[in-house]
Amino acid sequence: MTDPSSTPASTGPRRSGESAAVGTYSGVSFARSVVVDSEAGFVYFLTTSGLLIYDLSAFVLLATLPIPGLGNFPGSLVQVGPGALAFRASGRLFLVDVTPPDADGDGDGTGDLVDNCPEVSNPL
Repeated sequence: MTDPSSTPASTGPRRSGESAAVGTYSGVSFARSVVVDSEAGFVYFLTTSGLLIYDLSAFVLLATLPIPGLGNFPGSLVQVGPGALAFRASGRLFLVDVTPPDADGDGDGTGDLVDNCPEVSNPL
């Protein structure tokens, strides 16, 4: 993650009001909708196969939530309460209780819920 106040070497000094990328969420090739829960520190990506849940500031995948039967056009993802999301797909309304996923306990960049060894850091 890059400090947003630093100057990227390749672009020269930034002007007042310009922003710079501070990180990316790897593994998200295409998301139909995105919700940021800044209070809880999560980012939710809705894909055609379900939800991807990332740590907002560490850019780490914490969990995947497969949801069968979404079809090709799920969308309109919204947060309807703490840990509660809603979206539409295939002519239906989906309400999802999203239990906050565990953090990355071993600090290896893979969230505990998808880490094959959550207590010992694995090389990436």
